Amino acid sequence: MRAYTPMINLKPRWKKVLRDLFANRTRTVLVVLSIAVGVFAVGAVQSSQDILTREMERTWSSTQAASARISLSGFDQDFVDSIQRMPEIVDAEGRQTTWGRVTGAQETKQIEITGIRDFEAMRINKVFPEQADRDAWPPPKRQILLERNSMAFLGVGIGDSIELELNSKKYTLRVAGTAYNPDEPGPTFMQNAAGFVTLDTMEWMGQSRQFGRLLIRVTPPNTFDHVQEVSDLIKDRVQKNGWAFYGASISRNPGKHPITDAVQSILLIMSVLGVLSLIMSGFLVINTVSSVLMEQVRQIGMMKAVGARNGQLTQMYLVMVLAFGALSLFVAMPLGALGARGFVDLMAWLLNLNIRNYSTPMPVMFIEIAIGLIAPTVAALQPVISGTRKSVREAISDYGIGNVSTIRSQSRLGRVLTRLNPFAARWAARQADRANQPTVIRRGLSLSRPVVISLRNTFRRKGRLMLTMATLILGGAIFIGVFSVRESLIKTLDVALAYWNYDVEVNLATAYPSDQLERAAMSVPGVVKAEAWGYGNARRLNDDRSEGSGMFLVAPPANTELLRPILLRGRWLTTDDQDAIVINSEVTQVEEDLDVGSTVTLKVNGASKHSFKVVGVAQGVLTGRIGYINKPYFANKVVMSGSKAENLQVKTLRSDQVYEDEVASAIKEEFKRANIKVASTTTTASTRVAIMNQFNVIIVFLLAMAVLIAVVGGLGLAGTMSINVLERTREIGVMRAIGASNGSVRQIVVVEGVLIGILSGLIGAALAVPISLLLSNAIGTMLLREPLFYTFGWLGLGIWFALVVIIATLASVLPAMRAARLTVREVLAYA
Repeated sequence: MRAYTPMINLKPRWKKVLRDLFANRTRTVLVVLSIAVGVFAVGAVQSSQDILTREMERTWSSTQAASARISLSGFDQDFVDSIQRMPEIVDAEGRQTTWGRVTGAQETKQIEITGIRDFEAMRINKVFPEQADRDAWPPPKRQILLERNSMAFLGVGIGDSIELELNSKKYTLRVAGTAYNPDEPGPTFMQNAAGFVTLDTMEWMGQSRQFGRLLIRVTPPNTFDHVQEVSDLIKDRVQKNGWAFYGASISRNPGKHPITDAVQSILLIMSVLGVLSLIMSGFLVINTVSSVLMEQVRQIGMMKAVGARNGQLTQMYLVMVLAFGALSLFVAMPLGALGARGFVDLMAWLLNLNIRNYSTPMPVMFIEIAIGLIAPTVAALQPVISGTRKSVREAISDYGIGNVSTIRSQSRLGRVLTRLNPFAARWAARQADRANQPTVIRRGLSLSRPVVISLRNTFRRKGRLMLTMATLILGGAIFIGVFSVRESLIKTLDVALAYWNYDVEVNLATAYPSDQLERAAMSVPGVVKAEAWGYGNARRLNDDRSEGSGMFLVAPPANTELLRPILLRGRWLTTDDQDAIVINSEVTQVEEDLDVGSTVTLKVNGASKHSFKVVGVAQGVLTGRIGYINKPYFANKVVMSGSKAENLQVKTLRSDQVYEDEVASAIKEEFKRANIKVASTTTTASTRVAIMNQFNVIIVFLLAMAVLIAVVGGLGLAGTMSINVLERTREIGVMRAIGASNGSVRQIVVVEGVLIGILSGLIGAALAVPISLLLSNAIGTMLLREPLFYTFGWLGLGIWFALVVIIATLASVLPAMRAARLTVREVLAYA
């Protein structure tokens, strides 16, 4: 009977590669996972970037986003038609908006209600129907369509009713369904709901049928400067009609999603961290290949003895590395796609995006394949070439114990380390008592024998130690750095909110005498201080009569207690100042020629021109470009408002969200009794929550990447400890032969791993300072256009040290158990 012959007749060296891959499954899993983590990180981030960029652009273009949103006093459709006939305008549309509060059983939440003239004919900032009752588009009178993310925020469903408080009156509105507005970010960011009604419903709720917000789309170029110029033209028309122009909201990048740059910046930082994790996985490849070659050094000698050439051996081991890479792709590519989908879904929920296509772009797949195959091969080149060049004599005579010079250097190091433990003498005495032997205490102090061996072994292979520690050091530095960024963000926010030293801001429907506003507010229990400030918009007029950058004008009393400016140069305003102005650092970043002593000419509210002398420069903190002017001069000489104001700043007795909301409600009730119409109120606590929610999103993403890097570090340490056990197999046999217990062997391995973890933690903590400073500056510039107030993350340091000890212990336990299971016969027979 003919013997069976396999269809594929592999050469012996390829059979050896397959056997090596599957004989040591633990090692294969470790190196495959380490490569997979790097490929996963790069692939997930790149896929997320491509998908988000594509879907954000598609979503934003589908809504026909406005170039600018202009707020002014009531106007009708005729005025909208006249604006649309301007040559600079592509399209124009009017909307009516108001703010109210939805009162619930437990808490009250703000809601922005938009009145739409024709739901079927929207051309700018389109709103799309989602789920609704039959004939609910447009919503019937006395019914509302909630933005889809607002349903869960308010805790209601379709068919439920909401109790709406508007201008101190209450209205019951039925929820007819949900709508999708790509221009509306999720409530996580804004901490308010959004809804859409007809103008009939607006009129039923006591609002005017006239519009209060003008949406425009301008002709190319759709740039900030061009949109600003068109807005100024509209402002001139508004003021000629005798209407009030409240301001124009213009995106820094018209035509793009407002948060595009921030998302791209976050993804860029995550991409850098992903590449770092890939580089660190390369370290593990180097260690693993080195261990394979060390384990098989005598095999290499035997293969060379029977005629194997260096090139054949190099080819064989590089193919094994390619197999590691190929196996990692089977793990990394599906997980990368899932990770990208999870990240994109989270961003879509936060940014209120509709994602239609989650497919991984082909270029990203090619990048993943290239990284998975090429990166580990490049990392393995040096150890493979070095290991296969050994002569037959060197390879066959290698026993894995180390040369004499190494042992001697370890002995010298050991003698230094034996003097580190003040409790060693007492330990030695206890050990001698147990053994019924006389206690011998030498001069100096000595560590226990397993600990001494662990300390010596730690520094035996310095190159491998450096590669292993590099992953943990970098992982720790980034982990601590992320916590430092979080602490710096919180510090920056605290400084910003302390800068504005009030708790409630009241915006009024029209101007009222300042004295009347302040008296009414001070009569409310819980109000400590109330000040009516002036506000305005201004643009710098250059010498050639062109208009420069814009700034926001704030006019508090010079001796105000509700503003705590951080002066960088010059002085603050005095009660005698007339044409003096204090600008903040964000103004000087754009207008670099302005400083203390400069004279600046401003066009205020698009009309009057005034010259001011710069007397001080204050720190800008989450404020934008601001100029501060003494209130009496601003009111009587600049805007001619006299003693009237439209804004009131209030300091409350306590600063927490519940109390501030209660005081804000009480102020509205008091103002209602005084016939003062309130447009809206904003509390500092709610602003803090909204900003912190945005900060936390960034922190979560950065922390996820730091955890990935820590995982690579843990895998690297586990691989190193496995290599060390393998390398010292004969040494373990010698120790077992002279009476070493299982516990002592385990202790040697675990102590070595923990020591590596602690050393890497210490170095990582030092490296975390510059890394966290760079991260803080990058995040601050990305979000706030200036560095954060840096604060070191001590909490992150404590958490990382606990984690690194746990990681080191877990990474050492399996190799330690393997070492303890080895018998004397097995280890002495090791070849």
